[in-house]
Amino acid sequence: MTTLRAPQDMHFSTGDGTVTLYFPASFGGELDASTGDGRIESDFPLQLAGRLDSHSVHATIGAGGPSHVTITTGDGDVRVRKQ
Repeated sequence: MTTLRAPQDMHFSTGDGTVTLYFPASFGGELDASTGDGRIESDFPLQLAGRLDSHSVHATIGAGGPSHVTITTGDGDVRVRKQ
């Protein structure tokens, strides 16, 4: 994504594979990500909410904002990248 015109909820999932999302460098929002057997990586600073778990995260991306991103994969990595 190069631009987001309005705040929105976004859901991405796969049963078997890596999910990689590219957001504008100025993006801010809420992230819920989980993987059954993989890693979670982010180019953005994350402010964690709740407990730290290597296979799931609930966090604020960047400065935060009204957009909510949910990413799930059964067997793969979750990657949140800056455009």
